[in-house]
Order: sequence, then structure tokens, then C-alpha cells
Amino acid sequence: MRVISRPVFVGLGLLTIALTITACTQSRRPPGGQRAERPAAMDADTLFMRANSLYARGNCREAEPLYYLLGARGRGFELAQLRLGLCLTQGREPSAVDTRYLEGLVWIRRAAEANWTEAQGVLAALYLEGAPELSDPAEAAMWLTLYQSRPGLKPIGFAPLDEDEIARLQAMIGGDARAEGARRAAAWQPSYWAPPRMPGARGTEDAQEYEEDIRPPGPDDRDRGRRPRTAELEDSSARLGS
Repeated sequence: MRVISRPVFVGLGLLTIALTITACTQSRRPPGGQRAERPAAMDADTLFMRANSLYARGNCREAEPLYYLLGARGRGFELAQLRLGLCLTQGREPSAVDTRYLEGLVWIRRAAEANWTEAQGVLAALYLEGAPELSDPAEAAMWLTLYQSRPGLKPIGFAPLDEDEIARLQAMIGGDARAEGARRAAAWQPSYWAPPRMPGARGTEDAQEYEEDIRPPGPDDRDRGRRPRTAELEDSSARLGS
């Protein structure tokens, strides 16, 4: 009688397990033997169509990660940034200590700073009716002024504020804040957020810029995006040289 050695038994066992795993994996594949496409591998148009379809059905839970993949690409994806911010802030009690709410505010502000009109209207309302700690009527007045300065612009997916809503927000602002908001709006200019590189990748200045990009907006942000980029770089160089 021939005796089969123990290594052969082990090898046969491992082969059986491998074949079983392969069969199970293949059984989960869609018809045609192709693997289901993962969101990160989709092109931007496909991602955007899927995210918008989910968002239109009120399914922020599934739309949110898709909008994040799009919004994180930076300039040109402001609508995705806005809708990601709306998904993160809606249905929550506004609070300056709620990290999810603050993250949503960051994304909305990025879209607003890039001159996305709808985001500017949303941001104006949030500075009046959002987290009490972040309330700033003058800042709200600035964003509302910018929003109203482009009445004919209606990009794809634009959801304008109605006249009653605008009148209600204006009534909450007050005369002094309205004047200050108009002054800020006159000095404002767009700035476009770009995904930051990791700190230390190119030096101290990049690390500072990275920290600035990921910091939640607050009262000290009222002058962000209102000076030319060259002035910001000159200020940064002066700080590093001092």
C-alpha cells in the first residue's frame, strides 16, 4: 500500500481552498465575467451622473462619497463640492463643535469662493441661520450681495433662492452689516481651492498652505480670497524671512 506523505495532503488542501475561493468570486461577478466597476475607477461624468441621481432621490448617504471623490478634484467641480456640503450639513443641528457640520461648511465655502452662485446664496443663509457661534451678518451680506450680482447665471443644477427668501435674509442683516457686506463684496475676488500636497513635501510654506486649506472657516476668514494670489505669496515670503 502506497503511503501519501503529509506535505501532499497539505498541498491538496490548499489547492481545494483556492479553487473554492475562485469559484465563489466568479459567482459574484456580473454576467460576462466582468467585475463591478468601483467608484474610484469611474470617469468624472459617470460619477457625477450617479451622484446626481442619488441626490435627486434624497439619498445623501450613497451620494456623499461620490461627491467627495468629485469635489476633491478641485476647480471645475464646484457643484459637487456644494452638494457634498449640503449632504454634510442638512438634517443636523448647526453647531461649531460638530465636525461633520464644519466639514460641510468648508466644502460649501470652497464652492462659494470659486464664484459658484448657488453656494454663495447657501453660505449667506448659513452665516445668519447656521451655528450661532459662527453668525456674522456682515459676512452674510457680502455673500448675498455677490449672489444677487449675477441674476442671469443659471448653471446646470442651479436652485435659486426665491424672492421671499432673499427678502427675509435681507431683513435679518440690518443696515450697518449690509453696508459692511457691500464693502467686502466690492473688494472680493474668486479663489480656487486645489487639493493640498502633504505637509513637508516642498517646504515650510506648503505646510502652512496645507493647514490653511484644511482649517474649518471661522470669523477670521472674512478676508480670505479677497486679495490677489501674488499678494498672499508676498506676505508668506515676508513671514518666512522674518
